[in-house]
Amino acid sequence: MPKVSVLIPTYNCAEYIGQAIQSALEQSFEDFEIIVSDNASTDNTEEIVKDFRDSRIIYCKNQENIGYTRNVWRLINELATGEY
Repeated sequence: MPKVSVLIPTYNCAEYIGQAIQSALEQSFEDFEIIVSDNASTDNTEEIVKDFRDSRIIYCKNQENIGYTRNVWRLINELATGEY
């Protein structure tokens, strides 16, 4: 179990998702997971996330857009495994 879960809710943010992930990966602290919950994006968000080759990155795509609040709730209550 990682110490920290970095949670990234996203929807059609291909322009920024790579920067967000790279920023987390460049931290000196390394005991973390990065979970990207894609809220049914129609852009190339998925391709950008999957281009990162790091086992700490977990990508989950919703089949349909469930709204921002439910997407964040899913990250916190269903997907995160970190202590913090």
